[in-house]
Amino acid sequence: MASLLICCLLHVFVQDAPISVTVDRVFLGKSSFVVVNVGNRSTVPLTEVNINLYGVPKAATVNLADLMPSQQKAAMVPVGTTNTSVVVVVSFKLNATKMSVARVIAASEVRPGFSWSALVPTIMTLIGALAGVGMGHALSTKRERVNQERAARSARMAASTTALNAFITNWNASVLANVLETQYAVLAKTVLLPPSAVLAYRRTLDVLRDAGADSISKQAAASAFAERIRGLTTNDSEWT
Repeated sequence: MASLLICCLLHVFVQDAPISVTVDRVFLGKSSFVVVNVGNRSTVPLTEVNINLYGVPKAATVNLADLMPSQQKAAMVPVGTTNTSVVVVVSFKLNATKMSVARVIAASEVRPGFSWSALVPTIMTLIGALAGVGMGHALSTKRERVNQERAARSARMAASTTALNAFITNWNASVLANVLETQYAVLAKTVLLPPSAVLAYRRTLDVLRDAGADSISKQAAASAFAERIRGLTTNDSEWT
């Protein structure tokens, strides 16, 4: 494979430019590719970053979108089989001001021989770009899933609020076990409570049924459960 490859590498940096541009020309067999690495050297985002290639059989444009400070991106563009000069123009906006940087790879700059070390920066940039895309997709998917789960919890809470408020009103934190059982049975027909709320109901009912529990303990248990149910009408975190 190495015998089929010829690499022409042109590293040009402008010290005052907010963007760094490195162009690599690679031959794979009879096919020629231009690899363009760009990096944001400024402290603010660069927007509408585009790579334009001229002097090739068909002019090509690659949109890299935005570049955050210190971010790097790479693009590999096929330029045909002819050994011609290629003009690479990277255009972008800095604080809404349009700017551009040009690079030229002359046909005479293509020299025999191949060095893997010359391609290392390009390969690493491409790997980093692909990893960034994968990570961005994973984060986007996770964010969408979290938003969907939150929306589902909110919907369940909204659909249950009327029945929960009716339960609180009709039960009125009575310390009579049969009153709690009756009103809870009505509630359970229309609302599927979170497991923690069901457990709280059973514990409260045990206290109200306990012949050895005094009235103060029963009232405290009833009041705590009433607050527990009231919380389900304002906090959707438990609605899974």
